[in-house]
Amino acid sequence: MVKTMCIVLTCGTNDPTKTHAAIVGGFAQRKIGNKVNFVLMAEAGNIVDDKALRGVSAFGLPPMATLLDDPVMNDADNVSWTV
Repeated sequence: MVKTMCIVLTCGTNDPTKTHAAIVGGFAQRKIGNKVNFVLMAEAGNIVDDKALRGVSAFGLPPMATLLDDPVMNDADNVSWTV
């Protein structure tokens, strides 16, 4: 049964670890077949620019570009980004 997850990001480049962890969480949910809605609020508004989001990295987590370029994250029917 497909579930819909809403991941609210309130951090952007000001706290890369929290931001990166949120994207990894959404990626994991997509890999198991769930829909993911990312909501960017407050400081997370600065990662609306794809270049800024790709520049976020936290030690020990997969590269952001690897996560964002994966086909499951580029499925518009199952992944949404809202500001």
